[in-house]
Amino acid sequence: MFVFIPEFSVKGIWISIFTSVSAFCNAGIDIIAENTRIIRSKISDNTKLAAVVKADAYGHGLEKVASALYPLVDCYSVALVEEGVSLRNSGIDKEILVLIPLDRSEIDRAIEYNLTLTVTSERELKDINEIAKKFLKTY
Repeated sequence: MFVFIPEFSVKGIWISIFTSVSAFCNAGIDIIAENTRIIRSKISDNTKLAAVVKADAYGHGLEKVASALYPLVDCYSVALVEEGVSLRNSGIDKEILVLIPLDRSEIDRAIEYNLTLTVTSERELKDINEIAKKFLKTY
């Protein structure tokens, strides 16, 4: 079971979404971390907690927020492959779920960076399977 950090106030955060991939939040990273601690304390130990850090983490910086939340969350969710790649390049080694289904052209990069993909059709699953085969190593 996954519990996603909600995109609304837990402790006085005001959020305004400007576009589908751009957003702003007027709370600092310390408040985001504190809200995450509160959520973590209210869920069972066997429940995984995912931090949704898409859209540049509401203007705080994807990598900065992910690093601040690293000890508190089990995994991350992002909207785009490039956001997942950015997290990997910043040293995040936990699972990263890409929420938006991918174009066939993005699958290689997602697999290369070990991102978990959202699949919404049998065609997507077949494309991912076909492309993933070239990443298999034989000994």
